[in-house]
Amino acid sequence: MSERAEIRFRRAVWLHCRTTVGGVGTGVSHRGTAPGTTPDPKRSAADLAQFYVEEVVRGTFIAGEAQDRRCAPEPDGPDAATPSGGGFSGTAARLAEATIQLRRGRWDPRVDAPAAGGFAVLVLDGLLMREVHLDRTPAAQLVIPGETIDPFGDHAAVVSEHRVTWLVVRDARLAVLGARFASALSRVPALGVALCRHQLEQAERAARHAAVAQLPRVEQRIVALLCVLAEDRGRVVRDGVLVDLPLTHQAIGQLIGAKRPTVSLALKVLDANGLVRRRGSEWLVSREATALPALPAVGSIAA
Repeated sequence: MSERAEIRFRRAVWLHCRTTVGGVGTGVSHRGTAPGTTPDPKRSAADLAQFYVEEVVRGTFIAGEAQDRRCAPEPDGPDAATPSGGGFSGTAARLAEATIQLRRGRWDPRVDAPAAGGFAVLVLDGLLMREVHLDRTPAAQLVIPGETIDPFGDHAAVVSEHRVTWLVVRDARLAVLGARFASALSRVPALGVALCRHQLEQAERAARHAAVAQLPRVEQRIVALLCVLAEDRGRVVRDGVLVDLPLTHQAIGQLIGAKRPTVSLALKVLDANGLVRRRGSEWLVSREATALPALPAVGSIAA
């Protein structure tokens, strides 16, 4: 959030508290804030959350937050443009029991388990991949900013070979939600509505990823995966859509249910036909490839 936007927000908080808590025209402000002054920046996040979250739910700030999560990546990368102070994520960060900084690479949640505990972890920025291993067969799921996870929970094993591992694809920042967030939730029901909306969007993305893995051809799965991820990590260019996805062929295979050699072969076929090409950490999906039903017959590669 820019400095000017922050000033407007704090002014709006004060006006809201003055009119809704103290009464219209009374000059009495929330928790004794003197008329004509702005709220103390160091005041607890719960005191500032009510107006902000209600406005997010009503849609006043939703455009800005949607831009944070879905806009075109800036030159320095998609996560550099995501502010930590705005929208639901910014409010949750202020209410967090702890904030965890993660560097790119393998992550063991047991090392960073917070002493205070918590009921959920919100991804503020970055990109993670959750790998579920069943009978030594891995399946992966990407976790993007705004999604909630429970990496510290002790989940019952489905089968004897069940385990979960984590990979930090982009440097990430996590907020541990606990007692402070729950307290604000009871005081500000709109905060629960915002959390519910985020979780519904997360469930919708998970359903689409599951559908991607059911497509008959590996080429279709790769293109469909990139199209789904483009909604959050892509930008439209002249030749198609650029998707920020710094993953190996093996990781892509885990996301779509295919072996690494099969993924490599399918990518070669797609590249030869000008449908998908790699540019550093980004993938260019052509305009022709984005229409899945009209994908040219480039061969049928089974998983």
